[in-house]
Amino acid sequence: MSTPAIDILTAESAFFRCSSDSKLFAVRGDIPTDAALEMAASFLSAARSLAYSVAGRNDDEELFALAYLIEMANGVVDASIAGLPGKGGAA
Repeated sequence: MSTPAIDILTAESAFFRCSSDSKLFAVRGDIPTDAALEMAASFLSAARSLAYSVAGRNDDEELFALAYLIEMANGVVDASIAGLPGKGGAA
């Protein structure tokens, strides 16, 4: 017997402090987590490409380190997506 799919949703989460007590942006709550993770993976992929491009033009070790950190974060997000029920993970 198969286990019914569980809808995993985001929680509201504000970020990007713009003053001592205010945050400018927020992830909305009730967004399917798989969709939010896929968007995060896309953002990280774009950031990774940009970091490698800038690092290559400037031969900057710190920018390469940044690119590696972005790539690692992207790997964690991709693995999290793959582990979600219905995306290859346990149901």
